[in-house]
Amino acid sequence: MANARTAVLVLPVAWVAIGLVGMLFGPLAINPAFESLPLLILGGLAAADIRMPALATGSLALLLGAFEGYNFGSAYSAARDGFPALTGSAGLVFVLIAFVSAAVLKAKWNWTRIAMRVVGSWTAASGILLLGWGLR
Repeated sequence: MANARTAVLVLPVAWVAIGLVGMLFGPLAINPAFESLPLLILGGLAAADIRMPALATGSLALLLGAFEGYNFGSAYSAARDGFPALTGSAGLVFVLIAFVSAAVLKAKWNWTRIAMRVVGSWTAASGILLLGWGLR
């Protein structure tokens, strides 16, 4: 329960805060292969069914929010309505994380845990695909 609360609170705040930094400084010249890291890490952790302390979950949420927030903020820097778009995307992330957390917390049967692990493995597989495209 503490992990879900931590992720729901930290991820959108980091998304908006670092997104504003991205709006100020614009895009960075980094390898596109790095964009696959959040999918690889989070998908791999879900597929492995690893139980983590709330501090580790908060740290991952902070890193994901910072990474994706900067990417979104730098993309919105050229748009005239960058700040509303940035806060709207963070709001969508908040709602999505809240719904997924609620679904996982209510999962009582063994098959639901297996289903979450399958979703995690497909997420990690998508990250591997993005990594391959980025390294190409």
